[in-house]
Amino acid sequence: MRRISIVGAGMGGLTSAIALRRAGYEVHIFEARPQAGGLASFVDFGGQRFDGGPYILLDREGLEYSFHALGRDFSTDVGPLIRLDPVYSVETPDGDSIQISASVDQTADALEAKWAGSGDLYRAFIQRTHRIHQDLRPMLQRANPTVWHLFRTGGYRWIPFLLGSAGDALRKSQLPQEVVNALGIWTHVAGQSLAQAPGPVSFVPSICHSVGAWVPERGIGTIPESLARVAVEEGVHMHLSTKISRIEVSGGAVCGLVTEAGDRFAADAVVSNVGLSTYLRMLPDDVVPSRVRASLRKLPLQSPGICIYLNAYGRPDNKYLRFLLPGEGALCRSRIDPGALTADTEPCWRPMRLITPLAYQDAQSWSESLVEARIQELFAESWWRTDVQKAEILGWRSPRRWADAFHLYGGAMNPVMTKELMRKGRLRHQSPYVKGLYLAGSGTHPGQWVSFCALSGLSAAQCVMGDT
Repeated sequence: MRRISIVGAGMGGLTSAIALRRAGYEVHIFEARPQAGGLASFVDFGGQRFDGGPYILLDREGLEYSFHALGRDFSTDVGPLIRLDPVYSVETPDGDSIQISASVDQTADALEAKWAGSGDLYRAFIQRTHRIHQDLRPMLQRANPTVWHLFRTGGYRWIPFLLGSAGDALRKSQLPQEVVNALGIWTHVAGQSLAQAPGPVSFVPSICHSVGAWVPERGIGTIPESLARVAVEEGVHMHLSTKISRIEVSGGAVCGLVTEAGDRFAADAVVSNVGLSTYLRMLPDDVVPSRVRASLRKLPLQSPGICIYLNAYGRPDNKYLRFLLPGEGALCRSRIDPGALTADTEPCWRPMRLITPLAYQDAQSWSESLVEARIQELFAESWWRTDVQKAEILGWRSPRRWADAFHLYGGAMNPVMTKELMRKGRLRHQSPYVKGLYLAGSGTHPGQWVSFCALSGLSAAQCVMGDT
């Protein structure tokens, strides 16, 4: 039996661990934090439990596929899912709003009422992007997709789409700019422009209308929580509060891990779920070519931004996810309200999150006092209080607090998923520099959705099994 060590118990590390253990390997997973789950895990403030990471699930099918590949049933392990309707709304400071509903016709009709002719344009846009998404979807389940795979699956016809940006795809829709901005809200959340974002970002509206946008009844955090439970049940050795500082290499091959405390663990292979840290922090300098390290250091990074955890009182409306898009050059904000998914019709106290992105350069330079001032400004804004009579701040996370809590490389969640990174900058699941080293998670898959991270773990495990 070969011993496999996994660095990081995020979604990629957990799925990789379970897949390898089920294949008969001895698996040890090392996590610096006292709990598994990574950025998708729960966090507690003031006696309330909050999702710490993603807002919604936009790729339920990918998660179902991943759980099935692990011999599990997604709905059984995670529990009931709630489909969002409306999915989200995008508001402006003057009170105008664009709402994306689960129904394509309902959304199109609402747009038509504001902009004559936009309803049919929207339907045509959804039909086109849905067709492209379906043709390209098989590529998500391959460890290292190539142009050859595009030709085999019939996706070659969309190569120009893949070479373009989300801005290109949305501009071709000929929809009003206000609608384009609302459909591209996910680029604003990542702190990038539509011109920087890859074309597949434009899939989101069609996914909302087909697969649907979902939230587990008990929160997004139940997904990594359930995977961590399954990993232990399968016999994975879980080492929590154990930070790995170095991957040991001998004769060009991985031979073990060294913890921050100086303990050494021998390993026949290593799966790293810590993104750029793998090559820029953990390996000896002479292992990774200097030109590669220099290229990786140039990748634009995404700050986790600022998150405020609230206890809010009022009668919930039906909007789980709301965005404010102030205008040119201003940062968007989002409000996540799980109370909107309950049957409560009377005023009640409920947990709520306010989030705003922060440009990576600002996140590196802002002091904590400047962040606190920004938090008070966001808290005082009126746009998110339409169904809130009173609220109190239970806690908050600044970029620095995110980085400290999750040991983030460069204080960033991951490389920004630009069109350039998607085309040529993804980290390979099987390292070309060190024998026995494999990568999962951030930077290895075309996006940072929970499902993509799970798929990346499966791909890394498949590479391990293919080599052994």
